[in-house]
Amino acid sequence: MGIQAKIEGESRLDPEIEALLQEAQSTLESIVARSSISTEATWSVHKDDQGQDIIGLVLADTVENLHISADFSLDELKDADRLNRRLREVWGGLLESRPEAIGKRLRLILSEEGVVL
Repeated sequence: MGIQAKIEGESRLDPEIEALLQEAQSTLESIVARSSISTEATWSVHKDDQGQDIIGLVLADTVENLHISADFSLDELKDADRLNRRLREVWGGLLESRPEAIGKRLRLILSEEGVVL
């Protein structure tokens, strides 16, 4: 399945931030690569209260309609080990939410079929 990615406002990005986002996306793709889960990543850039650039990531399981979000500082994007660790945490959070969502969907299908658990 792999991962589909998009960067919101890509045409207005600072070249340094764009390069960091491309590297972060590559790292995320390597983490998700062996999964059969259909995944979408949406990256965005916004400012925090101090005017510093913050990189937002929304990672979505497009089959189960689940999503998880995280914010990254530019320093995190520049530190490959730290970025890898954070992206693995985000991916793990999405994976942890799947069993509950699948269970809910299964219970709904069974109840529609008249099966009482």
